[in-house]
Amino acid sequence: MPALFLKPDALGHSSRHLSGQAAAAFLLCLASEFDRSLLSQINSPSVLQRAARAHEQFNERRHSETEFGGRLHSLRKIATHLVSLSRRLQTRRAITMEALVALTLRGLAFKSVNIRKHRLTIEEVKRIYEMNDMQLERRLVRYLVGQRIVIYSISGRQSIAALQAMKTYLRHAFLNRRKNRYLLRNLVHVCGRRDTAFVANIARRYSPPT
Repeated sequence: MPALFLKPDALGHSSRHLSGQAAAAFLLCLASEFDRSLLSQINSPSVLQRAARAHEQFNERRHSETEFGGRLHSLRKIATHLVSLSRRLQTRRAITMEALVALTLRGLAFKSVNIRKHRLTIEEVKRIYEMNDMQLERRLVRYLVGQRIVIYSISGRQSIAALQAMKTYLRHAFLNRRKNRYLLRNLVHVCGRRDTAFVANIARRYSPPT
């Protein structure tokens, strides 16, 4: 069962509430990954540039990283669904990052999405990331331990590559990329073979904190 989680910066003030238009643009850009003809529907040069960068990064990693590979199913159907969701959001005033991710997962043809809120312990952070760099690990611990995350456990036939595509386009759409920013403060973590079962088990064991 694939899993991912939204990091604290995705749930903070600047990222939590997104405009409907920004969310719609993200979904249209993501749809263009699965149907390149949809690029003609993107009217903003800046949005088109972000889509091009996301496409380039995603496809570079598909050729170099196993977990970005895998066969994507029902590409045209996914693209059509994402475009439909995009049009629905264009007139919406705002949407939370949590809701947008849940909506996108369904648009990507994942059948079941189980959502849990959680606060990671130091042991859980070290188990998920297994850092060899002690300085980086200390920064990661300060960033994640005790902070709220949102875990999504997912089922369905779709490839994990679809999650990696969503992650890539989400970051290019909404990540604050100012100079010298902490690299792991990047909105979302998609679990791989090493940590999927562990994170999914966290979601099963814990109910949302009050």
